Amino acid sequence: MNAVATAEVDVSSLSVPASQPFRLLTVKPNPYVGTLGVFLGAGIATLFGRLLSVGLPDLRGALGLGVDEAAWLPTAYNMALMFMGPFSVYIGGLLGVRRVLLFTTPIFIIASILLPFSPNLTVMLALQVIAGV
Repeated sequence: MNAVATAEVDVSSLSVPASQPFRLLTVKPNPYVGTLGVFLGAGIATLFGRLLSVGLPDLRGALGLGVDEAAWLPTAYNMALMFMGPFSVYIGGLLGVRRVLLFTTPIFIIASILLPFSPNLTVMLALQVIAGV
């Protein structure tokens, strides 16, 4: 004899309200992380500019630049920062702060890593502008 045990389950306790047929797992963004990212980016940009000003005499000696030529290095960086200031607010509102930071951070890091290996003033100026943007 095949005896099959059957159990009755009360399915009314397992039902889901009609207003929420599927409950999706959502991750709420933490506004403090975004704020910290923006402040960290601003701090790094300021520190980068200050280090450039402090190291300018050494850069002049390493690349054999005159005072006028070397003055273009901080000017190029600051010009790029000021140029992107208004656009960064618009792009951040359009695309979101997270996307903008995740896209621009690796570009800044790569430009900063390549700066010490600049063979001449033209390459260094281009990297300064890229880092500033």
